[in-house]
Parts: sequence; structure tokens; C-alpha cells
Amino acid sequence: MKNARKTFHCSPQHLREKGFTLIEVLVAIVVLGIGLVGLLSLQVMSLKMNQAALSRSIASGYAYAMIEKIRSNAVHRSDYVTALNLASSVSTTTAQTSPEELKLWAKQLDQALPGAKVQICLRENPEKTYSSGCDKSAGEFVMVRVSWQQGEDAGLMFDADTSSSSTEVVNSQSIEVVGRL
Repeated sequence: MKNARKTFHCSPQHLREKGFTLIEVLVAIVVLGIGLVGLLSLQVMSLKMNQAALSRSIASGYAYAMIEKIRSNAVHRSDYVTALNLASSVSTTTAQTSPEELKLWAKQLDQALPGAKVQICLRENPEKTYSSGCDKSAGEFVMVRVSWQQGEDAGLMFDADTSSSSTEVVNSQSIEVVGRL
């Protein structure tokens, strides 16, 4: 047993079964790539939906805060009736309303939701929708409607000087909150 070498004889069938072929590796990479692209698009959609939910939550919180402010000053509730474009200043208020309070609320909302628009009105019937209008001077219910643009290029919709060449879809979102005074 000085030079005991073991020799293995491989048949042609064994030679073909030693590893993966290049085609099998490429197919596996393509399948893995398609799965990763799907996962990436799912992640992007999830981020967009989370941002939309956050915006709705912010708008709802500000709307309920305004209803509470109107409740605390129920004697002058008709003075809060207004339509606000937060890109500008508070449009219509009277001396009885705390204009500084309304402006501060509008400024805070504008920082949270840039370009938001607000309508505050009184209603006799809480089931009326925004499109059916408001009872300007009387009502037991107050409606606060906040609308904003959701999307990456939402600011471009309010700029007259810039033209939007983006393909990003900008959605108009709104929330309407009705509370009893």
C-alpha cells in the first residue's frame, strides 16, 4: 500500500449533475428580481397610504379643535362662519370673533397641511352635506370642512407662476366634521 490511489471513474451522467447551469442561475435571478420589484412597489404604496392617513388625522384633529373653540364661545358662534384659504389670510370675521385666535388656528393648520382650505358653517340639520350649503347665521350644529391636495407636487397647484410638467397624480382630499353646540 505504498502508492494507494483511489481513482474514481465518472460516467457521463455524473458529469452533467455536478452543478447548476448558467440558464438555471439566470432564471433564478429573474424570478428573485421580479419578487423584489413587487416588494419595492408595495413599500412605496404603503408609504403613500401612511402619508394620506396622517394628513386625514391632522385635518380631523384641527377640525375637532375648532369645534371645541366654537363651543367655548357659543354666544358668538355665528362669527366663526367663514371660508378660509390658508394660503392667504382669514377672509371674513367680525369684531366679536377672536380674529387672532382664528388666524393662529389657520396658521397652525397651514403649517401642518400647506395650501389647505377651510369652510366653517352652522347648520340646523347635521345630515346636510357640504354641497348642500350652510345656514349662515343660525344652527345648533357646526360643520368644519378641511380640504387639501395630497401628492408630491401639491404645492404646484396653488402657484400660478409655475407650470406642472410632473406626472405625479395629485388627489384632492377633504374631511368634514360636524359637532353639536
